[in-house]
Amino acid sequence: MAKYPQDTRVEVAFETFVLNSLKVLSFDVQQETHAFSTGYRPDLVIKRGEIIAHCEIKYYRSRRVNTDVILSAAATLAAFPIFEEEYRLLIVSCILTSQLKSEIQKAYGVIIWDRSNLANFLAAAGKDDYLEDFGSFLMQAQQGIDIEYPYDGVDENTDPNPLSYFGSQETNVPVQKISRANDLIEKLNDIALGTDWKQFEDHCALILKYLFEIDLSGWVKQQRTDDGLSRFDLICKINSQDDFWRTLVQAFRSRYVLFEFKNYSSPIDQGQIYTTERYLYPTALRGSAIIITRRGGHENAIAAAKGALRESGKLILLLDENDLIEMIKRKERGDSPSDYLSDILDNHLISIAR
Repeated sequence: MAKYPQDTRVEVAFETFVLNSLKVLSFDVQQETHAFSTGYRPDLVIKRGEIIAHCEIKYYRSRRVNTDVILSAAATLAAFPIFEEEYRLLIVSCILTSQLKSEIQKAYGVIIWDRSNLANFLAAAGKDDYLEDFGSFLMQAQQGIDIEYPYDGVDENTDPNPLSYFGSQETNVPVQKISRANDLIEKLNDIALGTDWKQFEDHCALILKYLFEIDLSGWVKQQRTDDGLSRFDLICKINSQDDFWRTLVQAFRSRYVLFEFKNYSSPIDQGQIYTTERYLYPTALRGSAIIITRRGGHENAIAAAKGALRESGKLILLLDENDLIEMIKRKERGDSPSDYLSDILDNHLISIAR
């Protein structure tokens, strides 16, 4: 079998897998040593003959990833200055359309290899052991009720010769990347703790739109139920192909997801969980909620959230402002914020006792 570290973080296993795969495909592989003025540097430099490419590696838990996430990753790499005869290469674990890969190469000067490319390169090279290992850890990362074969949907018509992708460059001029991340984080940090609840609610909604605008629709604020007794801070309809959001729909009967915002100066207690739990109604496809706080939740709040799932099948996840900041940073660098929620969901489910 192909050898690489069995790291609990699948993204690390994927990076090591790519490195070793490039070596068996006869590329000389080195760690990137040059950094951009922002501190960013790609993961690897690969060489074969006259070809020199600066490579960024991105692992995504979902086989289908939103275009805006891929564009952000491509823009980050495109802003990295290289010599005229060199290339920029983005290697991703998900499956992309050939049209999108072509459009990104024309717009950003970034070549993309996705799951289809990697599978076809290795198959053509007769590296079935690598294909087996790749499929194994992709399946380990699948979420919810997804048990599809990891190579389902792979485009078997991609060119199996990796050298064929390095032709004349459309552009090698670094792209000026426009960022919203710093502004969103700074404004979040500026909101007064424990007092400006409306500003916190509005800004959190703005952050969520930045993170998940393609995954969610509706964005109805301050919605009341028919009896007038319940009011949601924000409710959205899930219309995503990402595995995290599909898991909410398929496993937790949640075509809609509620968001509650708590600008408290201390961790919330179990009372806030019980209140949110009353809003959830799985029969109406409203079985999941995400509570966003400034300081997280007390142990008894976390226990109450687990109890809601164990006793009535209602999913309540707690995020704090640091979680929001981390997801903003992930989106900015071309990683999936939904993957971050998947990790939180995994930890929540694994830790529930009978």
